[in-house]
Amino acid sequence: MKEKQREYYLDLIRIVAIMAVIAIHTELGELYMQMPLGSFSYYVCMFFSMLISFSPPVFFMVSGALLMDREESIATIWKKRILRIFIDLLVISLLYFLLDIKTGRCEADPMAFILNLFSKPCITPLWYLYAYLSFLICLPFLRGMAKVMNETTGKYLFVLGIILVSVLPELQRVLLKDFNLQADLRWDWLLSNVVLFPMLGYVIHKKISMSKIKIYLPILCIVDVIWLIYQTYVATAASAAAGQSLISDGYRGSCALLNAVTVFMLFKFIQEKGILKKGAAVFSEIGGCVFGIYLFHGFFLDRIRLVGKFRELLFSPFDGLIMLLPSFLWILIVFSAVGFGVWIIRRIPVIRKFL
Repeated sequence: MKEKQREYYLDLIRIVAIMAVIAIHTELGELYMQMPLGSFSYYVCMFFSMLISFSPPVFFMVSGALLMDREESIATIWKKRILRIFIDLLVISLLYFLLDIKTGRCEADPMAFILNLFSKPCITPLWYLYAYLSFLICLPFLRGMAKVMNETTGKYLFVLGIILVSVLPELQRVLLKDFNLQADLRWDWLLSNVVLFPMLGYVIHKKISMSKIKIYLPILCIVDVIWLIYQTYVATAASAAAGQSLISDGYRGSCALLNAVTVFMLFKFIQEKGILKKGAAVFSEIGGCVFGIYLFHGFFLDRIRLVGKFRELLFSPFDGLIMLLPSFLWILIVFSAVGFGVWIIRRIPVIRKFL
């Protein structure tokens, strides 16, 4: 019997996506703020800030691709998946809490810790765990929805998402500045992290043939690049008009869906062509460390003084657009250092279950 081919493109997506997450949390995400307002260098750095918008959505898409068609009882989902993620959230939050007590960032108040655990993440990047828990809690319903999904309904979901996530907000911003879409018509009800991204990941992974992807992908790439350039221009122009750099998050969010779907299809196409196939085992090993890198890269960046001093030495000789070079290098350093640490601790069987 022919051995089932491992879907190594999902590991590649994880690896690239966690690098983009690190980029968001390091210099590259807001490097445009260090450039002259409205300059060419400002525009280029703003473009990179938009480009990395795909990272959170594709993680949900990978989860949808892997989990939607599995047969598990509700009890199994709670014991095997939800409990594991909650333990991860509890332990990582407790580590931050204890470290912050030691450094004087917060008081030793156990009740405040418990209340904050259920009300807000101890650091912003941990929002993903809360959203992922919501996805897992809804997984039994989503699996029922997935059974009736096909290429047509997948395209309908994608187009609906594009309209409500990207097109309508842009029309409102440009043409209808005082108009707000009625709350019950907004995208919020569909909970994009819980439904939209996981379901699209499942449809692309399971329901869309490679012959169709070969047709869709060039179109998506062209439209994605055009939309990224347009949003970069809009964000840059808005900053110039305001006389100060504006946070790019809102504009980045407008790019996220189209960008994520394009990236997902691109890597599936790469696997189909056999590109990088020889590295599948390596990608699998590194991909297995991605969740741990997500959990611990905040410690590395914000809680280790020596890391901060090294970062200053790395960036201090550079100025202007050339700062892109140490920015990319810093992403690789953080990814490699944290990834190696995670790879080591994953050798411990008990810890490996949670990372």
